[in-house]
Amino acid sequence: MEFSGQILDRKGELASNFNGAVVSTLFGPEQSIITHGYGDMGGNPFVYQDRPNRLAINVDTVEGGRFTVRMVIPSEVNNEYDNYRPSMLNLYAYDSRDTLEARGANSDFYIYGYEDEAVADTIGPNIITMGLNDNTFTNGSDINESPLLLATVSDESGVNFSSAGIGHSMTLTLDGTTTFNDLVSYYTPMFAEQGKGTLGSISYQLSNLSNGPHTLRLRVWDVYNNVSDKTINFNVVNGLAPEIADVYCAANPASVETSFYVKHNRPDAVMTVTIEVYDLMGRRVWSTTQSGRSDMYTTTPVTWDLTDVSGRRVPRGIYVYRATITTDGIKEATRAKKLAVAGE
Repeated sequence: MEFSGQILDRKGELASNFNGAVVSTLFGPEQSIITHGYGDMGGNPFVYQDRPNRLAINVDTVEGGRFTVRMVIPSEVNNEYDNYRPSMLNLYAYDSRDTLEARGANSDFYIYGYEDEAVADTIGPNIITMGLNDNTFTNGSDINESPLLLATVSDESGVNFSSAGIGHSMTLTLDGTTTFNDLVSYYTPMFAEQGKGTLGSISYQLSNLSNGPHTLRLRVWDVYNNVSDKTINFNVVNGLAPEIADVYCAANPASVETSFYVKHNRPDAVMTVTIEVYDLMGRRVWSTTQSGRSDMYTTTPVTWDLTDVSGRRVPRGIYVYRATITTDGIKEATRAKKLAVAGE
């Protein structure tokens, strides 16, 4: 399938200065969904319309406000979709300068039938990388009890995101017994060469794993029902301390203020960060503690206005700062570096 479109400005004219990327998600027709009717007040089942079936997820280039999206959809949806229930293409675009964005959707089309002359693909998807928490993971590594699965997958025809075919969903299986089948919701598309299928990453949070050895198997299908899988082994150590990969500040030397960042191996974790600043005599001149969710491998910035605990600006000179990160309320890791403070 091929879609062509354009981005319009507020006046309804072509935004010819828009150059960047467009993320497109193709959904199947609406279906009637019924709720369970749970609730403390005696809830009742409710029927609503939704589009639970994703058929394709792509990221393509926008040039001069125009774009083209090419997709191969799973052949098995032929038996489910028809020519009287429209499908929908959801679109989000952002320019390369991160100053403009656009969004929209279109449901003025139908998906049915199949391509008689399509050349069959017999090669399964490529699971390029698969690990836990960060790219330093090796098979058999010690891991905390709530790790983040990180994987990169690609396929020249297209990864199968549809739930229409029984047993053909993207899945993750823990220890051969527990299967997670909602991975599509945690898939992020990446740029692939036009006409070269799909490329994307999976970030899936696991939680409360038991102490000891475990296995994880990732299984991915393509749109021609070819399958690939990959298995990793790891060992859960409850209470395993986080590791700091680096700590740095945005301005060094600093003359007005600076912000501290800590890189670590607990992506997307709720973390408490403490920054302490000392003079070269070992006296602590400033400290603060903040809590929040990390932006993957980097904590949210902690800003220092170069004043001491009394609110006076510190003299110019060399200072030592130390970072402490704490997850699960108990475990921490520390590292120290030097910071130069310049004159006002």
